[in-house]
Amino acid sequence: MADDDEDRFAVGENMLISINEVGTLIGRVARIGNGIVGVQFDHQNSLERVLLIRKLFTSGLDTTAVTTSFWSASLGMLSRLWSANMTYNAPTQTKVETPVVEELLDPATFIMEPRPLYDMLNKAAADRSQLAA
Repeated sequence: MADDDEDRFAVGENMLISINEVGTLIGRVARIGNGIVGVQFDHQNSLERVLLIRKLFTSGLDTTAVTTSFWSASLGMLSRLWSANMTYNAPTQTKVETPVVEELLDPATFIMEPRPLYDMLNKAAADRSQLAA
């Protein structure tokens, strides 16, 4: 986008954005600068949110053809651990506070959805792609 196109948008302005395989999303301009318009979406529990995440992080990726050996993966993991910054700064506060009991998540949140959900997302993305065409 050219710098003179930035005048077409204003921070806080609402907009409709149509994305192939996702659908039409409502967004709000969050920032403008250097030829880039940052958009914030607010779709907490919608199919469009799931389809957008799927498109951003998995579209075009095929993990079934990974040919990494056990040794290569292990060596890569160990080298990442070895090179990580593991410094520890001891707290300066000596007062012991009563720990806050955190509410645990419901065990049902750990249930993985069955494979048909993946197939449903593929169908929904294909339907949205046909609508955009």
